[in-house]
This record gives sequence, structure tokens and C-alpha cells, in this order.
Amino acid sequence: LPHTDSTDIEVLSQTMADPDFNPLLVGDAGTGKDTLIQYVCTQTNRPVTRVNFGSEVRYEDLVGMYTLDEDGEMTWQDGYLTAAVRYGWVLVADELNAAPPESTMPLHQVTEEREKASLVLRNKSESVDPHPQFRFVATMNPTYTGTNELNDAFQSRFYSIEIDYLEPDREAELIKQQLDDSMAIDDSDVDQLCGLAANLRERHSAGDLRTPVTTRELLKITKLTRTMSVKEAAE
Repeated sequence: LPHTDSTDIEVLSQTMADPDFNPLLVGDAGTGKDTLIQYVCTQTNRPVTRVNFGSEVRYEDLVGMYTLDEDGEMTWQDGYLTAAVRYGWVLVADELNAAPPESTMPLHQVTEEREKASLVLRNKSESVDPHPQFRFVATMNPTYTGTNELNDAFQSRFYSIEIDYLEPDREAELIKQQLDDSMAIDDSDVDQLCGLAANLRERHSAGDLRTPVTTRELLKITKLTRTMSVKEAAE
């Protein structure tokens, strides 16, 4: 979805309200994708569980497995996805395009239109219909190496929402809200830093830099001014 007059919060809220399709937030690291999801879920009182596909995630981690309890009995333990489907939580799939092939099968099952969606627990011979409040929200960084392109059938199940960095003035306003008296930095310094970051992001988009400057980097600079100058912190 291109940027419109609607805010990112409004777009995410609207797409999460649709049980038949799923929001996919696409943007570079540090653009606030996770923060946006957490904010909307907090404001709408939705429990959240998160899976980071940047690390090794097994099928059993998502769906579940039998484990030995204290009495030596085999008991079933729901995985992250199964618990979310069963109890109506929001499952956040971070870096969806880094998911190993084994893990994508249950994801395909739960991202179908709601009337078709179900989660098959093959080791338990059980099929779980999604709770009415269950939602699947994914994030993706298109510039990461070692990721996979989503196939057309899977990608068609998502609202693809582009998340970009804040405009320099809005980013500066956000950072100024985090300042305290222990930081040797004033508002004009923050404005210059955010302008510099915007220029460096343009260089990144043009392929001149390997990674962009994130809002997190700017926040770290402000914190470092507790013990050094702004110039030294930025360097």
C-alpha cells in the first residue's frame, strides 16, 4: 500500500481488522515496524507473541511437540503459532522472508481466508480452527542478505504496507522527547543530526552506503553525550 493521508497506525489498524488478509510491514531496520505493531496491539488490548525468523526456527517451535513431564508422561506442548491460533493472540512473524522452508507450511495454513484457515498438528492428529481474534502480522526487511523471496501465492495473502523512516522534523521531535538533563545536546544539534541521517539514508538508497542510519543510532548518539561531545558521539 502506498503512503496516503492515513497514518501508519490507521492503515495497520484497518488491515488487522480484516480476518481474511494479513498485514505485512516492509521496511529497513530501524523504521519502527515492531514498535508500530506493539502500539496498535496495546491500544486494542491484543496479546502478542513474536517469532524472529532471523534465527533458526523449527517446525516444532511453531506448531508444538510432545515432551516428558515431571511424572515421565508424554504431554503435548503448544508452539508459538498454535497457542496464538488457539487463544486468539496476535502472532508477529519478524523477518518473514528469512523463514526456512520447513516453517512456512503451517504459516500457509493460517494465512488463508478465515473460512478456509486451519492449523493441522500432524504429530497430534488434530486440526485447530483459528480463534476469531487471532491475527497474523509479518515484517520484512527487503535488503537483508540470506532471505528468500515470498512466492506469489503466499504473498497474495498479505496487505503489503511500506514503512519508511520518519521525516527529519518528526524524527527530531521524537528524539527530543527522549532527552534529559544529563545529555549535553540541544534541540539544534538534534535537528542537524536528523538532517544528516536523512542525507545518509538517501546515499544508502542510491547504493553508496551498505546500511542506513536508523533512529536507534540517533538515540544512541544522544545517550553518549552524557560522557562526550556530540561530534565525538556521532563519530
